[in-house]
Amino acid sequence: MSLKDKIIFKTLYEQLYIHLCGNEIFTIRPNVDKIVDPIGDGQQTTAIGVCADILLDEDINKLSDTVLSVYGKCDILVNNAGVYRLAGFGSANYMDTYDEEMKFLRSAQLLTKLLTQSLIDSKGSIVNISSYYDNPFPLALANNINKVCTDMLTKCLALELKPNGVCVNSISPGLISTPLVTNNPMLSKWVLSPDFIEKIALRRVGRPDDVANAVAFLVDDKSAIITALKLAVDGGH
Repeated sequence: MSLKDKIIFKTLYEQLYIHLCGNEIFTIRPNVDKIVDPIGDGQQTTAIGVCADILLDEDINKLSDTVLSVYGKCDILVNNAGVYRLAGFGSANYMDTYDEEMKFLRSAQLLTKLLTQSLIDSKGSIVNISSYYDNPFPLALANNINKVCTDMLTKCLALELKPNGVCVNSISPGLISTPLVTNNPMLSKWVLSPDFIEKIALRRVGRPDDVANAVAFLVDDKSAIITALKLAVDGGH
């Protein structure tokens, strides 16, 4: 199946993005033009960007209204926005970290809710980006809880929407080389160390394209029988 006629909505945060060959609408803050401008070059696809705060209800409503007014429908929704914050349970800022993580979980639910009818009409697909780090990880309790909840959201939505022909799956990336990792000195020193890489079966860090290819597979008609799946993209961690 070609995705060039599909309307794909992806949420992003900071500088992480994945690109599929379809008509795409992005939300990111800031610098949305840096993501959108190169995509249409030499391709029979379009892309628009909406600068918005994915944590604000009014902005989420604006995003939903924009995709439906510009394209008239939404075929594919990729809930990709997120953060990775480290805070031990005993640290003074733990509850603030937890609240921030849960805001992203809430925003994914609200945007999905607003676009559900359009996805039902098109018998579309939803892909939630979870994480390998739904497993216990030092200082990552808040993020671990968020990702476990994301996986449960995926399974529950898959159950609820299966009579309508909507597939709902999640992807659990391992270590992916993005600015979220490389721009964080503490995190990059830890997870890019030889000892950490040694724990990955393929002995390499993932790339954004690895995640994009997995998303493209899950939203393709060839995988239309697959729903409620949690797909690991982690190099055999």
